[in-house]
Amino acid sequence: MAVVWCRLTRSRQLAIRGKDDPTGERVYRVYCDAKTDGPDVAAAACPAKGTPWGEGVDEGTVVTGVDAKESADTPKVGTLYDVTLEYGTDPDDAGSDNPEKAENPTDRPLSVRLVFKSTEEQISQWVGDTPPTVEDADGGAISWPWSHGKAICNSTRQAFPEGLRETYYDIGFVVSKSVTTETFLTIAARLKAIVGTVNKTDVRIEYRGASYPIPAGKGLLCDPTTEPRLVTLKKTKDRPQPEDVEYEDLAFLIMFREDGWDQKVLDQGYMQASGTADDPSYNKPIPCTTAYNEQASNARPLDGKGKQLKEGGKPVFIKFPTKKRAEWSGLISLLA
Repeated sequence: MAVVWCRLTRSRQLAIRGKDDPTGERVYRVYCDAKTDGPDVAAAACPAKGTPWGEGVDEGTVVTGVDAKESADTPKVGTLYDVTLEYGTDPDDAGSDNPEKAENPTDRPLSVRLVFKSTEEQISQWVGDTPPTVEDADGGAISWPWSHGKAICNSTRQAFPEGLRETYYDIGFVVSKSVTTETFLTIAARLKAIVGTVNKTDVRIEYRGASYPIPAGKGLLCDPTTEPRLVTLKKTKDRPQPEDVEYEDLAFLIMFREDGWDQKVLDQGYMQASGTADDPSYNKPIPCTTAYNEQASNARPLDGKGKQLKEGGKPVFIKFPTKKRAEWSGLISLLA
């Protein structure tokens, strides 16, 4: 089942609405040999959107609209359609003064898109200013002041063996840019060196007149992608023949986290450092003890210096830079 024939039945002479703004209309009659062939089948047999009017008319005058309707003339077999093509100025040409609509994609500025991404991580520190509350099995409040800082632990300052896991929803910026193949090779080498890193210094993304700051340590560069493309630039006064341009659609993701990407871990253990800093035996591990001076059977809070935390002392967190720092400014300047 398919289109049997497609014939031009009417062609309205071009009218000039204004300077460099020609318009026109053509109607095609299309015969399909099956009743099940819809208007989309008929429309596909006619010139598609973007097809120029033809010789002797400015190349910017192209098909801008396609409307296929079943004809009132009903054949015994199959279906007749009248397909109307509207011609006008190519929308891409109409905005030629806008850099975002530049004919050559590599001349267009970078674009930025906002996304949100969730990640699950083990946590050992609660956030905010409201301390944890204690409830009984029936949901009744137990009056007991929290005195363990922002540590996630039980009421005796012991970390939970399994830890707690939390889902973070981080904001991200998808940065994309069409670049020449030559530029892409340079950018690819740069991305290879910094993908998966945190920005070492402050960076800014300039987009549509606005500036998006990413302070040092708060951005994470990840998920780079690329897609090879080919576009044919139309013939113009300055371009006597159509020109093929090979380019690459490049994109990468910058995740943003307000408190940075270092991991905080509660300082605790079964062992502690012995002696004092000027003692030759300092740092020789000895068991942590209970309030009764017995060897502890579970991990005890430490003071950040290897010693068991004194009773009543606030828990200490060790902040680990688990992701490499790198300079991003070279990459951003390549996309400018």
